[in-house]
Amino acid sequence: GQRNWAFHPFMSALLLKKLSFRKLYRILRDNMRICLDIEFEKEIVCILGGGKLALRKAKQFLEAGSIIYISALAYEEEFDALPVHKVDRDQLYQALKEAKLAIACTDDEQENRAFLKLAKTHKVLTMAARKEQGQDTLSLTQLRLPQMVLASSTQGAFPAANRYLLQDWRRRLSILGMIREKLSDHSLC
Repeated sequence: GQRNWAFHPFMSALLLKKLSFRKLYRILRDNMRICLDIEFEKEIVCILGGGKLALRKAKQFLEAGSIIYISALAYEEEFDALPVHKVDRDQLYQALKEAKLAIACTDDEQENRAFLKLAKTHKVLTMAARKEQGQDTLSLTQLRLPQMVLASSTQGAFPAANRYLLQDWRRRLSILGMIREKLSDHSLC
């Protein structure tokens, strides 16, 4: 039967394109993804590259308690103060055998792809500095609330925007919560 989706802006936009519910279902089904909440404490993370993005990722995973192996031709100066294992390429490739995550952060797309391809042969999750380099994970900024978890990713395009989006949703959910409380308070009727 015909459904009334006019109340939902996203669905309304899709209907304007004359998508049937069946076609919409196929689109959503074929693009199905799930988010996994994976702990990285005491897990090995291998990073290829020593620039600003590699530094940001190293800090994030060190904060999570990871053991970092990193290989680069040159490193940001700040790496000297971090408890990371700076290794040559062969040692990094050996560390991949025990790693949980491999992150490619070089400016060389072919080198990134080759590194991630090698990581996948060891069943290691992969992440890349740029889109579409063969990675199978992406980093999400998350907001954990008692009733839900919200997560956002701009795929590296606007890292600060993720925090803004989640703060905006927290504010909106707070307002919706107050409205809900007022509506459910039957003493006001």
